[in-house]
Amino acid sequence: MEIECQNNIIVLHEFIESWLKGTVDKSKQIFQYFEDALDSNFVIVNPGGDLQLKEQVTKNLWSAYGTQSESFNINIKNITIRFMSDSVCLLNYEEHQTGTEVTTRISSVLFKKSKNTNNYHWLHLHETWR
Repeated sequence: MEIECQNNIIVLHEFIESWLKGTVDKSKQIFQYFEDALDSNFVIVNPGGDLQLKEQVTKNLWSAYGTQSESFNINIKNITIRFMSDSVCLLNYEEHQTGTEVTTRISSVLFKKSKNTNNYHWLHLHETWR
């Protein structure tokens, strides 16, 4: 469970990086990976304090396809397990972005185990600037 949740963080950010750089095909089939990773009740609190639901997050990312240069990079560091149970996992991590500007976010993510597939889905993400 711990390794699966840690891998979910890394792999989803690899997808986001590729999507923003436009290095994957812009297709609903490819994008389905991102949509499936998020729980239907997913919510994010972004560093500016705005709360967005899954529908808005997926719409925004779809529209942001190819908006970053080839030099854009997302690097995940210092993943720490904060809490685990049979159905949820809470982790903290740092997200470092480089490209036209350099930013760092400190994030807390809550994963929820799906009853149907036994996969862990992103349920809640809270980001703040570092």
